[in-house]
Amino acid sequence: MSLTVPRDAVVIVQGQPKTWTPGTNSGREVTCLFCSHCGTRLFHERTYNQQTINVKAGTLDDTSWLRPVGNLWTGSAQPWVLISDSMLNYEGQPEDVRSLWEKWSQQHS
Repeated sequence: MSLTVPRDAVVIVQGQPKTWTPGTNSGREVTCLFCSHCGTRLFHERTYNQQTINVKAGTLDDTSWLRPVGNLWTGSAQPWVLISDSMLNYEGQPEDVRSLWEKWSQQHS
């Protein structure tokens, strides 16, 4: 699960994450930041969008307020994963994420 937030909303107060930049199907560059001690993935930074960062929501202390609005990469989901039709669903990476932003804003306003 990822939570897209403004880049300057994320401040690392202790330690320095390790980075890994894998290849992507789209050819866009995404840098993964992870804990240098346990290997937990913390964030994704995208070179094509420097204004936001994707926080791995499972790393938050309190996730009780999170209500996902969509699913990406459903085309490669395991057959036992249940995908709700009430969410925005994409077989791969959507070209335009405005619908996700709008639904998130409506749900959290």
